[in-house]
Amino acid sequence: MSQHEDESLDTQDKKEHGLSLEDFLTSAPARLGAITVVSLLFILFFASQTIFVKYDDEELHIGFVFLTAVLLTAGWPINGLFLLIHRLKTKYYTQKSFSIKAHAIRIVKRYLFIGVLDAAHITLLSIGLTALPGSTYMVLKASNNVFNVVLSRIFVGKKITVINVFSVGIITVGIIIMGLAKHDAAKTQSRLMYWVAFVCSLASAFMDAFQAVIAQVLFTPKHGVKKKKELGEVLETAFWNGIVSFCCVLPLPLLVGETFKWYPKLSKQSTSVLIQYAAVAIGVALSKQLGYLFKFFAVQLASALYQSLLDMVRRVVVIFICCVAFGEEMDIFKLISTAMTLVGFGSYTLGNWAWTKIKAWWATQREAKRAAAAAEDEEALLPEEGPAGDEDGAGLLDDDAPAADAPYNEE
Repeated sequence: MSQHEDESLDTQDKKEHGLSLEDFLTSAPARLGAITVVSLLFILFFASQTIFVKYDDEELHIGFVFLTAVLLTAGWPINGLFLLIHRLKTKYYTQKSFSIKAHAIRIVKRYLFIGVLDAAHITLLSIGLTALPGSTYMVLKASNNVFNVVLSRIFVGKKITVINVFSVGIITVGIIIMGLAKHDAAKTQSRLMYWVAFVCSLASAFMDAFQAVIAQVLFTPKHGVKKKKELGEVLETAFWNGIVSFCCVLPLPLLVGETFKWYPKLSKQSTSVLIQYAAVAIGVALSKQLGYLFKFFAVQLASALYQSLLDMVRRVVVIFICCVAFGEEMDIFKLISTAMTLVGFGSYTLGNWAWTKIKAWWATQREAKRAAAAAEDEEALLPEEGPAGDEDGAGLLDDDAPAADAPYNEE
């Protein structure tokens, strides 16, 4: 097959299966620049959703729990636009193999369940985030690592290491200590409401971890076949996950009566407050959904480990901003809990990677020692070299030379 035919087949494959991110980034400077931009955008969008919601609650005092959940899922049209542009560019819908019925069945089987899980995650998130200080919520949300370890063991068969156990233990202790922070309970309507929000935050973390593990099960190729992740796949995942969760949470404000309170409350506000609220609402809607895209890009451009590190940075940024901007107190219990959670999160993120590197280095050292010992054994087994021309190592005796064991004769 000629080089021209190879290039034609490669071009046709890209049209059929979508353009991979590697095709965009062929040089090291471009990749480094993209990683930098994506990192900043990831932190911006995922940190801003918490800040927007807390600004609405603390400064504007307009926030509603379930309307907040609707806003967090309302950014799906922007992902839909990106997906449509990508599909039209790659001529996905005009391929001979494309079938509307088969496509619809695939969408339902792949994204319905994880979309429902995301709806539960965001609804519980809204309850916890609107009732608790943002810094407290961010610490509690770190428990998704605990649930991820357990659920990955159950559904994926992931091996639980000593590092995992250490991380789970220290995060759990940190969360228990967080429950002792009395001033957080004092800021809520009642002690009962505080614990409801506390439990909802943990439940939200569980749903988030459950969704991630189920998605891993769904998207892992069978029979160990490696599959290159494409841009179109993540756009499709972000879009359908968003629209399913949006449809699930949309009736909730109507069922609890928030819809009827929203307009009268807004009508009493000044123009400047309304403008701020509109900006906050748009920010909440876009931050959550676009955050999914940049999370995927971070994984693709760097690694899942790098994305986890960015998530830890994001938590620190949010905790700092909530304490400074909204005057949230940081007593000794919350300080210890935050420190323990960050240590647990860091060990969860870096621990297995570091342990893998250490084991690989140790295995290399042992293999080198075995090779050296084997070489020494082989050298010891080789026959000693005799005089030149004597392959047996015994040597040749001259006719007039006395034998080695003959008595010495002076004559």
